[in-house]
Amino acid sequence: MDSSKKSTSQKLSGNGAKDTRGGTQEGHRNKRARTKSSLRPLNQGSVVYYCNYCKKDVSRILHIRCAECQDFDLCVDCFWNGLTLWPHREDSPYRVIAPIYSPLYCEDWSALEEEFLLDGLERFGLDNWTEVAQHIQTRHPLETRAHYVRTYFGSEHSPLPDLNVILPRDNTDYSSYVLDPDPKSLRVMHHFTEDDNAGWMPKRGDFVYEWSNEAEEILADLEISPHENNNEREIKLRLLEIYNAKLDEREMRKDFLLKRDLLDTKKREALLNSLSSYERELYEKLCVFARFMPQEDFLELIRSSSEERELRSQIADLLPVRTAGAKSLEEYNEMEPRDLPHLKYTENGNFGEDISRPEEMDGAELLSTSELTLCKNLKMCPQQLLILKEHLIRESAKAGFLRRKDVKDLIKYDAVKVLRVYDYLIACGWIVPEPPSDNNKQAASVGNGNSK
Repeated sequence: MDSSKKSTSQKLSGNGAKDTRGGTQEGHRNKRARTKSSLRPLNQGSVVYYCNYCKKDVSRILHIRCAECQDFDLCVDCFWNGLTLWPHREDSPYRVIAPIYSPLYCEDWSALEEEFLLDGLERFGLDNWTEVAQHIQTRHPLETRAHYVRTYFGSEHSPLPDLNVILPRDNTDYSSYVLDPDPKSLRVMHHFTEDDNAGWMPKRGDFVYEWSNEAEEILADLEISPHENNNEREIKLRLLEIYNAKLDEREMRKDFLLKRDLLDTKKREALLNSLSSYERELYEKLCVFARFMPQEDFLELIRSSSEERELRSQIADLLPVRTAGAKSLEEYNEMEPRDLPHLKYTENGNFGEDISRPEEMDGAELLSTSELTLCKNLKMCPQQLLILKEHLIRESAKAGFLRRKDVKDLIKYDAVKVLRVYDYLIACGWIVPEPPSDNNKQAASVGNGNSK
């Protein structure tokens, strides 16, 4: 809120105690003076005040204003954390600016709306009721005009309102009134269709709306003064670097569109029509990476990916043929069903021998009948059981024992299957589950002494 409207704000001045846990930011963040150009626009003409530190809109909420600095406001969060900017100090006296929503001159108009009404009239003039209503944000232009005429010119102390009388509510429905169109809204530059290629103007070599079209706004009110300190100058130079980076990115995007003929609708449609349905789908998914490689390499990537997909499909079709012993699809189709081996599609996507018949798999001749039964119950290949068996027996022989709790960390495989094999080996007496006790050691040593 503007500090000039003291009658409609609650202001407490003093050196209020502030929590400075957030510390003080050294240096000066660039904040333009609160003039007409420094106030941020909102909703086509409305103006807001904002926190100097976090840029939060504080026009209609409680905030803190410095009593010494000119137009220095802080939101409650920044004030609570002790955040500040040079030249403002943490111990500066401050005022609490709180909006008042109670009626002042009329029953249905709050004091906050009255303040924004006067502020809007001061900024935009008496005839610009649309801009004034947009500045208030809660009133219709005709309602704003009627309230101003009724309150300020209809009182006995005109042009001042009558402070002793609160006017009754105005029950007129202004939403049914149709306003004349804003002349600014009639100034439509162009209505571009898809054929206009996003507003590309070939004779000018520019777009109507460039990429990051608001990039120039950060430099609109930038001034470099010989009296500013080094921190201010560094911030302004950094803003220039950011602006130059956006210009470089804008030119790079424009060159990319021109070199790839993306603005030529006919060429683009011809390219898409030359691709298959899968290639066209892949092109749409990978087009975001096209800027990182030449056009020829990108199209080659699309075609090679499509060829790889076709080859994988053919290999998947030929896998059962080769597993059956045939060398061609014709030979495979001529084979009798009884000549085909019992096949099963495994989890990893390959065809292999039926795991429910371990006796027919490689390595089955190295296992006993009980071990083949274990393979069948656990759905394991004989070679897998042989590897687990060898590994567990070797670890048990190395330490003299192998605990059950150590098996899971020792072998990174299906824990259920490993423990079943572990129990089987214990039952067979091939591994020792626990270290021998001290009594057993003494008995063994006594036995060895007597034998001597």
